[in-house]
Formats: sequence, C-alpha cells, structure tokens
Amino acid sequence: MISCRLLSWVSLLHRTAVPPSVSALTACCPLPAAMLLVHRHEPRGAVLGRSLPEPRISPIEVPLLFAVFLVAAACEEAGWTAYATDPLCARWSLPAAGLILGATWAVWHLVPYAQAGHGPLWTAGQCLYTVALRVVIVWLYRRSASVLAAVACHAASNVGWSLFPDHGSHYDPVVTGSVAAAVALLVLTAWLRPSSG
Repeated sequence: MISCRLLSWVSLLHRTAVPPSVSALTACCPLPAAMLLVHRHEPRGAVLGRSLPEPRISPIEVPLLFAVFLVAAACEEAGWTAYATDPLCARWSLPAAGLILGATWAVWHLVPYAQAGHGPLWTAGQCLYTVALRVVIVWLYRRSASVLAAVACHAASNVGWSLFPDHGSHYDPVVTGSVAAAVALLVLTAWLRPSSG
C-alpha cells in the first residue's frame, strides 16, 4: 500500500506539461507582483508609509537565489502538493483543499516565525500570505497537473521577499498578505463560479 502510494507520488513529480497560460500565471505569482506594486508606490510612501531604499540586486543574485529556492521548494512541494493535494481534493472541494493546506502550512511556520522574533502583526500578515499563496499553488497545480508549476510559484515567492528591495530589508507581510489574499479570492471566485453551458 505505502509503496504504491510512493510510486504514484513520484510519478506526479514527472508531470511537466504546463500550458503557456499557467506558466505565465506561475511567473506572476502574488508575492513578486506585490513587491513590484509596493516599490512602484513607495517613493510617495503610499503603501508602507515610509520610503524604501533603491533596490540593490546584482544580476547574478536572482538566478542563484531562484536555483537555491527551487531546490527547497521542490522538497516542500513534494509533500504539500505531490503527496497531499490530490487526496484532499478527492475528499473535499478544491477551494477547501487549498484552505486546509494553507492553514496547515501557516501553522507549520508559527514556531520559526516566533524564533525569528517576529511580532503578532507580522506573523498574522505572513500567515494570511501563506494561506493565500497555498490556495494559488493548489489552483496552479490542479490547472496544470504539474508539481513543477507549484515549485516554480513557491520558489518565485521566496525570491520576491528575499530581494525586496534590499535583501528583504523592507518586506511587509501585512501588505503582501493583503495583495495575495485578493488574488486568492479571485481564484476562489473562479473555482466557485458555476461553469456555463
């Protein structure tokens, strides 16, 4: 039983056919989009109420960080997506599976957030972001049938916060969590809308 489950799990990792529309959505995952939105408006202090330093990102940093985060995301998504998503989707609705996994993923990170010395507001914003990102990841995975789409979105998310705008110096999960929640609500609305015809 366990060996059959493991074999089916490994076979999911090899699904690589991702439609171009899903690839584009993966590349535009909520966190990098939120980072761009915040940085675009920050010279006027419109979002965070404080000015941001100019981005200091060397051209080599982005691909190196993406490679490192890709490996880490592949390890996490092997569990969250390849192993857990399909059984949850079979038992519950797709949105419920995304919310259940997102809430579990957020709780999983509470101790590291506390150990890093983050306060309640930061932690709440990051948990909101985590749940929203998981909803989007589940949607990407179910639309593409590819764990690689989930891995790419997860890795892009990590690259986004770690570079913004000066190696994560001004990352604010309350802002990014709010933007990601709006994206997740759009995804949930699309899931819940009855199909026409």
